[in-house]
Amino acid sequence: VERPGGVGGLLGRVGRAHAPQLHEVGHALSVLDGQAGGVELAELLAQHRQQLDGGLLHVEQLPQHLRRLVEVPGGEKVDERIYEPLMEMLEAAKEGNWDQLPMVVSGYRTQEKQQQLYDEKIAEYKQEGYSNEEAVEQAEQWVAVPGYSEHQLGIAVDINGATYDLYFWLQENSYKYGFIFRYPGAKTDITGTAEEVWHYRYVGVEAATEMYEQ
Repeated sequence: VERPGGVGGLLGRVGRAHAPQLHEVGHALSVLDGQAGGVELAELLAQHRQQLDGGLLHVEQLPQHLRRLVEVPGGEKVDERIYEPLMEMLEAAKEGNWDQLPMVVSGYRTQEKQQQLYDEKIAEYKQEGYSNEEAVEQAEQWVAVPGYSEHQLGIAVDINGATYDLYFWLQENSYKYGFIFRYPGAKTDITGTAEEVWHYRYVGVEAATEMYEQ
């Protein structure tokens, strides 16, 4: 999970915690693509530096070839460079999921898909009686602003299992495969996003291990 329009005017209304930071995106793509990917991303950021605000990057600015997609069991797609560690993690996670393979229920999302989810969540809150402003505020705790979702990078997944115990297993073991539990409840004041026990993002084993040990 995680308002279309120009980057400059938009970000004044968007919580910075919802959007991937430049250094986070740069690190993730450098891990995935090696040195060449890091250099290419650095050049891209330099080109757009004057259009960026507060270190936030609109994912639509990333070249399409930096998102090479491959299908995982269940039909969702992810960046092909996280496929192997993701499948290794899911296979190992069977021990915490009644010996069943956990399923990726949301992987890469297009701008259109993210906009749909965002609009639907706002509509839900408005139906409950919230004003438009209140509905937007509530929705953004659950669904990222379109263009700023980690799902649009192709390196984040939502995972479902046969038992809730799966999420305990993932929280204790995902770092071994380069993934982090992105939105813990204890960090909502920092991330700006409500707890999502199902949401994991690839950052590489070294970074994930460091985060886990902190």
